[in-house]
Amino acid sequence: FESESEIAGIFGVSKPTARETVKLLRSHGLVDIGHGRRTVVTDISEWNVLSPSVAGAFEKENRGHELAAQYWELRQIVETSAARLAATNATDDERSSLRDLLAAMNQPTDDLTTLLKLDRDFHDLVARASGNLALRRVTVPIHEFLAWSLQSRMTDDLADVLLAQHDRIAAAIATRDGDAAA
Repeated sequence: FESESEIAGIFGVSKPTARETVKLLRSHGLVDIGHGRRTVVTDISEWNVLSPSVAGAFEKENRGHELAAQYWELRQIVETSAARLAATNATDDERSSLRDLLAAMNQPTDDLTTLLKLDRDFHDLVARASGNLALRRVTVPIHEFLAWSLQSRMTDDLADVLLAQHDRIAAAIATRDGDAAA
């Protein structure tokens, strides 16, 4: 695009609206704005795919499964490190809270929304117990994006597998076994 005026004309919005929209797109890495130059769409490798807005756009374009696969890979990398650190750094209160969350997760329920919330709370607590603020912040968009993936695939058998994994992770953190927690 050549100017804010052109963008405003194409989309039928005011120039201030066009300007703010382009700034928002830039904040997500979607466009590059050169002073006195054209606004150009950046390569997908520059997009902030951890942004809920960008992830939502992938979903709306029926490309959410592509991004979900990458989020699952990232989750495995990040969360194994978080669990290992939590085994070393968790306080007694955090270890106790993990046991409480686990007990709540193991209560029979047909309410998938509640189970997924407890799952996110469990993973957030593990990340918090790691003592690494940056690592915890990275886990938030991962969990928000992947929640929709589990909703469509959750079965009783999968829930049993996930609960057993959570049990092992919590037990390893309780005994300060970083390798087992990872």
